[in-house]
Amino acid sequence: HLHGIGGEKTLLKNPQYMKALLSSLGLLTPNSMKVTYIDHWLSPRVRRALMLTASDCAERIRQCGDEFPVEEGVLPFTQMELFEYLPLTHDSVSKHFLEGWASMFDAIEQTLKNNMTPTVFNVQQFLIHHHLHQRKETSIDVELFIRQGGKVEYAVDCALDIMTQDWQMLPLETLPITPMDLILSLVRFKC
Repeated sequence: HLHGIGGEKTLLKNPQYMKALLSSLGLLTPNSMKVTYIDHWLSPRVRRALMLTASDCAERIRQCGDEFPVEEGVLPFTQMELFEYLPLTHDSVSKHFLEGWASMFDAIEQTLKNNMTPTVFNVQQFLIHHHLHQRKETSIDVELFIRQGGKVEYAVDCALDIMTQDWQMLPLETLPITPMDLILSLVRFKC
């Protein structure tokens, strides 16, 4: 029995098992449905769920930044949205750090909108080739976030966790149900 939403099994952490599972699911998926996958494994429902989640995460972080006391310019780390996904030792963060954190989620969303899987590598490439060349302020924010210990991996993990938690509440009913929707652990393994 495979666990998907909300659960993990030891087998799902085994790379050889996951490759075999991916191959088996591919064989079970009708060809008409396979064409809707990104990179042969990311289904339309999971893609849409991750885009909605990434957008929501970026918005939550930016709203947190809007509540900054102007005169201080820093926010206690534990008051920052989604801080629990950042294994950092800061006591406080700046607005630029928050904006860099939000930009990680923007990059995940844009990677998905460009029909690419949100792997750490793809998100990093998006940041390098697109995001950093658009707004100088964003470039500074992303660089500060990374220099102070932030990583793309943290945002990818955060988006995957929140998507899994919120799966039942996301508006996905208009998209086709596929076998790849059922094993969210596969998405974490591939990203």
